[in-house]
Amino acid sequence: MALAEGAPYDLICMDIRIPGMSGVESVRQIRAMETEDGVLSSNGAKIIMQTSVDNPRDIVQSFHALCDAYLPKPISAASLIGELRKMTLIS
Repeated sequence: MALAEGAPYDLICMDIRIPGMSGVESVRQIRAMETEDGVLSSNGAKIIMQTSVDNPRDIVQSFHALCDAYLPKPISAASLIGELRKMTLIS
């Protein structure tokens, strides 16, 4: 809805395991909606995947779905701030 209303999200923090649909599939659908709207993933919402499960397969799938970063839980303020700086969402 935010994309359709012309006010897309700047940042989405997505857990890999969410009820009803995997976080990876959610990222794929978000990227597909952006593409339909003519937005390249590099210019779309920044998506940080997060999980308490340290599974290399999940990490690879997350990046294949075009997430921008992956942070294991518990997430420290320093690691989150570091990723936000890399994404130039904060200075």
